[in-house]
Formats: sequence, C-alpha cells, structure tokens
Amino acid sequence: MFWFWYKFIYETILNTDVNQLNRILEVTGFPTATLLAQVNEDARNFLERNQQRSQRVDFAQYFNTIESPAAIDLIERMLQLDPNERINCEQALEHEYVARFHDEEDEPRGEPFVDLDEAQDLTIDEWRSKRILFIFENN
Repeated sequence: MFWFWYKFIYETILNTDVNQLNRILEVTGFPTATLLAQVNEDARNFLERNQQRSQRVDFAQYFNTIESPAAIDLIERMLQLDPNERINCEQALEHEYVARFHDEEDEPRGEPFVDLDEAQDLTIDEWRSKRILFIFENN
C-alpha cells in the first residue's frame, strides 16, 4: 500500500509536467527557433516564457560514469529534443554500441505506433486526471 501512495504523491505533486520539461531541457538544451516553429502555439508560448535557457550538456561529462564512447554517442543521438534529428529504432539497432546484438532474422518490424490520446486537445488538468486514472487502473 505504501508504494501506491508514494507513486500517487510523486506523480501528482512532486513530478509535475513543468518540472519534467525543465529537467529535459537541462540536458537537451533549449529548443532551437526551427523546433519552436514546429510546435503548437500554446507550447511555443509556454517555452518562450520559460526563463531557463539551458545549453545542451556535454554528454561525455554529464554521463561521466559511462566509459564507452559508443554508448555516449548512442545516448546523445537518442536524446535529441527535435524528433527530426533523433535516431530511430532501426538506426539505433545498427549503431556500433548495439550492433553485436543486432539480428535482422529475429527483429520483426512492426507498424508505427500512433497514440491517439496524444491527438486530443485537453487542458493540463484533464491530462493530469487521465494520468491519475491510468495509475489507478494499472496498480
């Protein structure tokens, strides 16, 4: 029961959407003008009001406990804020860090995943309610 309440408090109070976004931007850096032009107006206005204008971190320094330069490179390619610049699954499987595990015979290709919920135009409170409901339904 403790774990349930811990998750509930963490998800609803401590781990706010704004905090998540700020933590992502601390690593990936503030979006470029090109990326800002691609997002909807509400998101763009929110981001432009954000006082935090972090630069992208040096991944080798940020992940300094990881000794493999190939692993750092893969992480950096995966953590691109702009989805057009982010490595996709097929490219990741061909990356030198995981290439030794790559087996095309055992890696069927699925259909692209489309999350219809993402297309809904909901308020922040409505999204939070959906998230809380999801937590209750999956515990």
